[in-house]
Amino acid sequence: MTEQRDYEFYVGSGVRLEGATISIEGTARIDGEMEGQIRAGHLVVGSGGHLRGSIETGTADIEGRVEQTFVASGKLHVKSTGFIQGSVTYGELQCDAGGRLVGEFLTTSHEEKPARMAVNPLLRAKPELSSARWDSAESTESSGDLGTST
Repeated sequence: MTEQRDYEFYVGSGVRLEGATISIEGTARIDGEMEGQIRAGHLVVGSGGHLRGSIETGTADIEGRVEQTFVASGKLHVKSTGFIQGSVTYGELQCDAGGRLVGEFLTTSHEEKPARMAVNPLLRAKPELSSARWDSAESTESSGDLGTST
């Protein structure tokens, strides 16, 4: 585990922060609960972390829960324990098996025109498939239309 000193901003386990507005160029780590606005170069939400609000970051590693508006201009990595719900814009997306995505997702990379994708809350990434195909968490049958439009 990375030491606390490796972060310019840190919300520890058991800490609840409401109404904060944070803007840093470095790394922010959330292991507790935070509600507000955060802008960071890199964001880490630990497995026990819960972040709600307006979030802007260059890159992110999500192991906990993130809700509302999320913008990652670079890579967004949702780990197996991660959960994101809301309106999400990202440059690149990696979702590990078990990671959950609910809401509207917009990518800006490798496209002349941004592509939108609505993700059904019962859908999860299937590890052996590319990120463009989804499989129902309740069944092994194909879930059908992703709601993708350009």
